[in-house]
Amino acid sequence: LIFAGLSQWFTPVERLVLFFIFSGTAILSLVKVIQDSKRWRYKFVYVLSMVLPFILMGQTLPFPGKDSATIRKTVLVSLGLASGKFDNSNALYQGEGCDRVGNRAYFNQKYVVSGAGLTFNTENPDLETKTSWGIVFILGNHAESYLSTDTTWNAPKPAPELLPENERKLIWGIHPFLSYDSRWFGIGGGWHMGKLGYSWHWREVEDTGFPYTGRKEVSLFPSLYLRVGPRDVAYADYHLADQFPSAFPGYLHMIGVGTGLGSFNRYSIRLGTLIGGPDRSQGILDIWDIPLLGLYTTGYFPLKNGFALEPLLVFTSAGADGKTDTQFSLGLHYQWNRKK
Repeated sequence: LIFAGLSQWFTPVERLVLFFIFSGTAILSLVKVIQDSKRWRYKFVYVLSMVLPFILMGQTLPFPGKDSATIRKTVLVSLGLASGKFDNSNALYQGEGCDRVGNRAYFNQKYVVSGAGLTFNTENPDLETKTSWGIVFILGNHAESYLSTDTTWNAPKPAPELLPENERKLIWGIHPFLSYDSRWFGIGGGWHMGKLGYSWHWREVEDTGFPYTGRKEVSLFPSLYLRVGPRDVAYADYHLADQFPSAFPGYLHMIGVGTGLGSFNRYSIRLGTLIGGPDRSQGILDIWDIPLLGLYTTGYFPLKNGFALEPLLVFTSAGADGKTDTQFSLGLHYQWNRKK
């Protein structure tokens, strides 16, 4: 509030300097929260409490006025790389009370995925609407290794020869998509097709036997994007397998909040958490019982001469040792063939 009220006292350059200083302080604070807090839902609440200052500061950043053109058509060429190394678990249990038996197996996942995309945008600056459609191609590899097991008495024992040890699999796919955005609402979707796979972060199902893997292979998977709230001020959004260059195999369900820093379709900063399926004892309609399995931060930052960067950092903690694992991606975009 103080920053917003005194914004007219500063020049545009001074506002940017102050903003980036506060950004660095916030990032260091987030690292401290991630290291010290034990439960991810507490980490998420702490992060949300830091969003409001960014929203208030964002409204003071200088941006050029609206384009006088009625319609703007652009083509976006994108290249990206995603990589990560994280632990996860898969559990099979049966029975009730003292008779409940089963195993929770822990695995290590490693992946590197590259992507290339082409997006066609049609914008109406007067109505603040934007329609986008395009296609993304991905190629990479995903390796899985067995780590350990938490087992109950009389639970099934694994066959050692079936446990994965740096078992590598190829990932490739295409992703056609379509989206529509207005100032207050956004929706989009598409289909992933190819040889794909995703990892459960913390899974528990009613079944017998031993869980020999922490990932699932798919050849067809939907993508979905939903946003509610003024794009330039503050909004809430949900993404299902919707992240460039690829949400596979590390982060499918992403929910969070964001701000356009006073801009409708230029800058954006998003913070949120990953969502997993409820455990056996939890109710899916109770939001506090839905596991919040990590923290992510991402954004879209235009540079000079039509270039833009789209970084992503994801922190999760689903291993037996409770340590924090990191995934990252970086997209480079170039906007060309501008028409008015």
